[in-house]
Amino acid sequence: YIFPSILVADGTENDIITVQFLDDEGNPVLARTDTEVYLTSTNPTVGDVPNSVYIRQGNSYAIAEFTSTGIEGNTNILASLMGVIPSEKPIQTVTKGMNITLSTPSTIMINQTFTVQVQLTSNGLPVPGAEIEWTALGGVILSEDTETDDEGIAQAEIIQKYDTLRLKASASKTGYEPNEAQKNIQIAQNIETDELTITVFGRQVQVFHILIGLAILIALILGAYVYIKYRSTKEDEPEDLEIYS
Repeated sequence: YIFPSILVADGTENDIITVQFLDDEGNPVLARTDTEVYLTSTNPTVGDVPNSVYIRQGNSYAIAEFTSTGIEGNTNILASLMGVIPSEKPIQTVTKGMNITLSTPSTIMINQTFTVQVQLTSNGLPVPGAEIEWTALGGVILSEDTETDDEGIAQAEIIQKYDTLRLKASASKTGYEPNEAQKNIQIAQNIETDELTITVFGRQVQVFHILIGLAILIALILGAYVYIKYRSTKEDEPEDLEIYS
């Protein structure tokens, strides 16, 4: 029998196959001599077994390992012995899902060096030892982690060279479904000015704005002066005389 019959396709050896002599009623039978039992995997691309295993004299069973590959699927393990009806049991290998989170600045400056990070998890647990491949279109990768650490984290240091950086991180590990994350990072527009400023009531105010305010104030004063002068001139003019006949 095989337990467990469902494994992760991660390329590891698992002592899960028990080969045992049983009588017609299902009771264990002790081997009278060392007996070789032949094993076969019907689909070795999914996993394989040793060619044979020995049940030693005085024992009723022996343990054999199943070695999975990185490919998920199904196979049957066949145990055979001369003069005995062969026995066959199924094994299934599966891959785990893997979540990837890519953390980057939302905006950066041109020629700015910054750090990005990916974190891998599966069922809420970190995925260490996963291979990470970085791609940066519009930037230069200065340094990079090619594997995740014990916390499932990998980082890269990048310098932005163009207006838009297209960053992608691809993750893979035997026994897990590959995944990737990507982001576009825009540069921030940094407009520098050489305008003078002064402090007014504790606040920085541009001199240009003050000059505009003064110009408006002067225009208002001149307008008021012209209006008052006009009114004064009208009041000093003699009234027209009317002649009645």
